[in-house]
Amino acid sequence: GRYAMCWLAEGSSGSQGSFDLQVGLLTIAGPRAVDVSCAVSVTCGVMLTGVGLANENRMLLVSGSSCGDALASPVSIAGFVNPLTPAQSAQGVAPGEEYELGFSLVTSPTGPMALCWSHGPGLATSDPAAYTVVIDDTFTLSGPLDFGWTAVECTVGTTCLVELGGSGFDEANQLMIAPSGGCSFDSVAVTLPGLNTVKQPRSAPWRVYEFGTPSVATATGMQYSLCWGATQSGLDTGHPVSVGFFVIVGPDASTTWSCILGEVCALTLGGGGFDGENGLLLRSPGELCTDVVTASSVPAWVGLANPSSPGPLFNDTYDLVA
Repeated sequence: GRYAMCWLAEGSSGSQGSFDLQVGLLTIAGPRAVDVSCAVSVTCGVMLTGVGLANENRMLLVSGSSCGDALASPVSIAGFVNPLTPAQSAQGVAPGEEYELGFSLVTSPTGPMALCWSHGPGLATSDPAAYTVVIDDTFTLSGPLDFGWTAVECTVGTTCLVELGGSGFDEANQLMIAPSGGCSFDSVAVTLPGLNTVKQPRSAPWRVYEFGTPSVATATGMQYSLCWGATQSGLDTGHPVSVGFFVIVGPDASTTWSCILGEVCALTLGGGGFDGENGLLLRSPGELCTDVVTASSVPAWVGLANPSSPGPLFNDTYDLVA
């Protein structure tokens, strides 16, 4: 801004009211601080206001929350430009006001970040010490964290809830279960019995998604992709952000077996994701698995293990009669 320069005739410690002779105006060029928050899968731009901004200005995104710190490190985010030069001025936009950081499909590294400004760093364009002016010392790139190589599991017959890590979520965000092979702007949802495979978060803080209750397990060796989209402020961004893999574990529910009374009855379930804590219970003829269990509803005869545990060699196999 422009500041009046006021002069005092005698002494240097008089009251402020004694500086009553204006000798000039001082213009201090530079930008005003602004809160910058961006989301993955959406182009990240910054619009500055200030005085004397110019095309030789630069910005640098650094780790930590301090600008001008020589020990800070420029942040590297896939899809982002760093350091930043002003964008080509559009109609009505003055030089040095508009910047485009870029477009990222990967949530930012953990830890604080600061967006810093320099009037003209010259050859030191990547030197954090040259960027002493704070634009935003709490810069965030919001979005979900990737689950990595560990697949997200839901279980047949149980409500399927997926909770995302990350920050800056919105009620308009969406999570999709898509075919294996990754996520893109053109990803389409798969059809899975019992599940709505495109969902918005169910409540604040907008990180938990409820897909329904699956009725069929994922085939052995198969998995799906979990794809997220920002879809903020009415802007449909698709679902290009990969957050991990997804499988449905549990038994197939369409198999019929036959055993002979008095002989070993070994049943091997179809499906996948079994473990040693699973169990199998036989119900009497005419009973459903959802009916209340009573003494008469659970068959019992000599040698029958009911309920039975899997194993001992395989978690999908049950020996009902020894």
